[in-house]
Parts: sequence; C-alpha cells; structure tokens
Amino acid sequence: MGLGPYPEVSLAEARDKARELRKQIRNGINPLQEKHEQKARQEILARKKKTFAECCEEVLEVKDSEMKNKKHLAQWRSTLETYAYPFIGKKAVSEITKVDLLAILEPIWLTKNETASRLRGRIETVIDYAKAK
Repeated sequence: MGLGPYPEVSLAEARDKARELRKQIRNGINPLQEKHEQKARQEILARKKKTFAECCEEVLEVKDSEMKNKKHLAQWRSTLETYAYPFIGKKAVSEITKVDLLAILEPIWLTKNETASRLRGRIETVIDYAKAK
C-alpha cells in the first residue's frame, strides 16, 4: 500500500500514516479493504446525487442499443423532455417523491391517458435503473 509520492508526502507524514495503518491492522481492520469499501461508498453516494436528466441519458444510451427502431428512442426522449424534465430533470433521483410524479402525471392523465401511462413507465424505468446502479 502506497502512502503517497515523496514531494507531496513528507517522511514524517509517511511515518504517521504508517503508524495509523499498523494501528488499524492491530485492531483487526484491513486498510486496503477499508480503502476499497470507502471508495465504493463514495461512488454510491455520487450515484444517488445524479439528477433525473443524467440518469435518463444513461438509460437512453442503453435503450439505443436495444431498440430496433430509432423512432421509439426519439419518442422516449421526447416524452421525458416534454413532461418530466421541467419538474424533475434537475432533481436528484434519490429526492424524487410521489408528489413530484403526481405533479407530472395529473395534468395529462385525463386528456392524454396513453401518453401519461407510457411516461409513467418510462420514469419508473429510469428510477429503477438509478436504484440498481
């Protein structure tokens, strides 16, 4: 395990870090495993902070390779950009609530029921994707 490059980490700092690492080992903690777990936790937090629009783009990239007809991908993008982005596009996926979803769907549910139903499914797909990541 490296402690850092010489000019950036002085000999005294390296000794202090080594002392801390030995202390962790004595306490039954594997410093390398701890470092990897910390990095994984940070990645999970970063993913949770992704906005709905960012997750949509990731889902659309996946869908692009799955869909045979590019028109369907354009329809996915259009409904999400038209109806969902104004309400939750800049919102972190982890902060989206049922109230947000109702605010998106209620205005179009009676007049454009098929669009609302498809939009609900598409939003659900994006949120499920974000949770899985």
